[in-house]
Amino acid sequence: MVPALQNINIARFALHTRLDHEGYDVFCNLLQSSPSISLVCLKHMKIEGREMNILSQAACNSSSLKTFILRQCSLSDSDSLSFFPMISNHLRHVTLSRLGIGSQGAMVIAHCLATNPQIEVLDIEQNLLSDIDAEVIAHSLKSNSHLAKLYLRENCFTGDGIKALIRSVYDEESLNTMYDANASCELILFNENEVIPNGIDETVLSMNKKIPLAQYFPLIPNSMKIRCSKRVPSGDVMAV
Repeated sequence: MVPALQNINIARFALHTRLDHEGYDVFCNLLQSSPSISLVCLKHMKIEGREMNILSQAACNSSSLKTFILRQCSLSDSDSLSFFPMISNHLRHVTLSRLGIGSQGAMVIAHCLATNPQIEVLDIEQNLLSDIDAEVIAHSLKSNSHLAKLYLRENCFTGDGIKALIRSVYDEESLNTMYDANASCELILFNENEVIPNGIDETVLSMNKKIPLAQYFPLIPNSMKIRCSKRVPSGDVMAV
């Protein structure tokens, strides 16, 4: 199977079926050896610790892969250590949504982001992240200058967690904290129909409706945005 697929110029590869151990080995060999696969999407799959480890390593060893999407798969929070190589390596876009990621995963993700890897888009929405997790991630953003978009919708944040995240990209209370914040990362926090937690004032809601921050805080560049966004579907993929 691998030699045959290697001869096909596959740019995008989607896998929505359950694999056994041998199937994962075949897929990972293909991913590592293909010179053309730039996007991989895995959805509705049960992934155990061994499989998560080899998938992560295969993604890191691929010379062409830039986007890795893992959505609505069954894995435990303890498997989150496997996220580290993907986020810390050469990938530019990583989606880890609807995976049940909790505090252990948040610690791993925050540690990765604090090392300022090359990743530009990270989607960790629809997980089990709490206000404490939000604070941990917010702290890591202050030492990250590459991340351009962070999707956090539909987690378990209250107003306190959301405020901590917002302060990581802008804190109006101090010019020093404003200087330390990540001025380039765009936070996507709310869905348009989502119930907004208590404690979020009209200013934040206005930010979330795509009104430029500079309208409220003239000292802040327009590159700093906090908004809601509808996901734009990507192009065709090869589905298996």
